[in-house]
Amino acid sequence: MFTIVDALTSIKRNVAHYLTADSIHRACRFVGHQWRDRDLSPAGTIHAFLLQVLHGNTACTHTVRLADLSCSAASAAISIVPIANNHASANDGPKLTS
Repeated sequence: MFTIVDALTSIKRNVAHYLTADSIHRACRFVGHQWRDRDLSPAGTIHAFLLQVLHGNTACTHTVRLADLSCSAASAAISIVPIANNHASANDGPKLTS
């Protein structure tokens, strides 16, 4: 039997499988967000944020290790991606699906 714990473990192992980079980027474009091609895209930032939450709101330093990021890239990216992007799928924006 597949439990909630099993589901969360699966999501933690591969967040990008369940919430694709393409769907995140579509939502970002829908709300008018623009970004340059960098090491950490809006999708990478959202994936890192989700990993942080899924691991019990772990410290940023732990999140950087979980997401295999550099500290400077993670800090810069978190301040760049507007929170409004996270709400696009909940309202009239494109649905964030895999």
